[in-house]
Amino acid sequence: MGIIINPNDLESIRKFLKKELNYCNCASSAALEILYKTLVFASEMPNSPSKLDKLEYFPWGWGEWFVYFLESKNLLWHGFNNVDLGINNLGRQLLEGLENFSEELSLDLTILNDIADDYLKIGMLNHALKSIEKFQIKFPQASIGFLTKSEILFAMEQYQEALENIQKSIEIENTEDKQMLKKKILEKIESN
Repeated sequence: MGIIINPNDLESIRKFLKKELNYCNCASSAALEILYKTLVFASEMPNSPSKLDKLEYFPWGWGEWFVYFLESKNLLWHGFNNVDLGINNLGRQLLEGLENFSEELSLDLTILNDIADDYLKIGMLNHALKSIEKFQIKFPQASIGFLTKSEILFAMEQYQEALENIQKSIEIENTEDKQMLKKKILEKIESN
């Protein structure tokens, strides 16, 4: 019988991280963030090597090693190259557990904003919107969340909603780049 992770049991997640991945609590927060981001991409962008290449997410060499390691632990599979990957059932269980216990594991879910921005960069707008909405559930008053959502909605040509979000971001923290985006949105609204 294979390894099973109970995504609703914190000790099950901790045991897997320590025993199977040699994770130590002394590691920086970036360790779990890289694991989390890799599992998210594997679950949402299977067979998408060109998209991950555009993000330059997996640096040459290190990325291959990391993917091979996660594959050896049956968390994901990879195809022709290190960025042609997908998530396995065990990886889904771990991903769900990391999300369920992000606070207890000190996983900084502000990374959801980074993931949304990555999806925006490669034109996966529905994925970007889904990720930023997850971010906003966790951080409902974060200025960056409204900014990123505004950028996504702008790319989706949903200008009125983009304007509402940039205004909320400006109310929290007014910056020059936000004012420039607001101006671009208003120009699009006026031209339509």
